[in-house]
Amino acid sequence: MSVNPVDLFPRANELFVDGFRGNNYVSDLSNGESSISSLVPWSLLTKISIDGTYHIKAAEVEAILRMAYNVHTLQTCDDDGSLSHAILHNIDNLGTRANGQVSISILKDKTH
Repeated sequence: MSVNPVDLFPRANELFVDGFRGNNYVSDLSNGESSISSLVPWSLLTKISIDGTYHIKAAEVEAILRMAYNVHTLQTCDDDGSLSHAILHNIDNLGTRANGQVSISILKDKTH
């Protein structure tokens, strides 16, 4: 039986990712073939918020942005500066993806 995530979460417009935990769910989420990813209503998402970036890779954020093609706001609370660095230096094509897709970017750097 196939489940349409838009039917499960018809009002979802934000994806909140907690990078403090260190679990593999972020890599599962960024994998379009995983069961977790199949439950996300990617087409409805307009904002992605990332709190903590210790365990999140630039390639995973780029893949999430690619699947959430309607996202226009990216808000991060970057604890170690890695995500800001990845965007500015275009690591794993994250800078190109964010620049072409995201109109509002709120990068909070907690490294100071």
